[in-house]
Amino acid sequence: MAISLEQLQSLIQGLPWQRIGGDDALNQLGTFCYSPNVLFPLRHDLRHTAVIKMLPDLSQLTHEQLLEFTRQLALQHQQLAEDKQQLDTKVQHLEVSNQQLDAKVQHLEACNQHLSVLTQKYEHELAIFKQYKFGSKNEHLTAKQIHLWDEAVEEDIAAVDLELERLNADKMNTAAQKSEYARL
Repeated sequence: MAISLEQLQSLIQGLPWQRIGGDDALNQLGTFCYSPNVLFPLRHDLRHTAVIKMLPDLSQLTHEQLLEFTRQLALQHQQLAEDKQQLDTKVQHLEVSNQQLDAKVQHLEACNQHLSVLTQKYEHELAIFKQYKFGSKNEHLTAKQIHLWDEAVEEDIAAVDLELERLNADKMNTAAQKSEYARL
């Protein structure tokens, strides 16, 4: 007869013998191996594996041997409780990290959207300036007016081009940061 995980937990918690299979259940057991890796099959950690070759006949153990057996079970129970607490702490830490990364991603998406709107605005403004520049040749203006107008339009075009380059660089940096956060 093999002992199940539920039966071992019942034994550790000190529940009545009936919960673990009857009065003689422990004496009928052969070799068994209990490992919490049954719960976490992807992670094998040998320090959590408790191997008991043969369960002793508890009725034939001395008081000191029973105390030692109980101490060993209590130590295993305490170690499992500590491991559970460490895992819970790690889970909480990962949840906080995940929330922080989500907030950063949302912030980067908002920045990206803002930069896209600005880029579209400046591209539209640039198109209007180019239309004025090339359309001004058909208008009847003096040579000096045309020259001053062309200088002003060229300065505006240069300023808009610089702003577009800056926005595109910011957009590339934002996209790079977003992809870096996505990898994490």
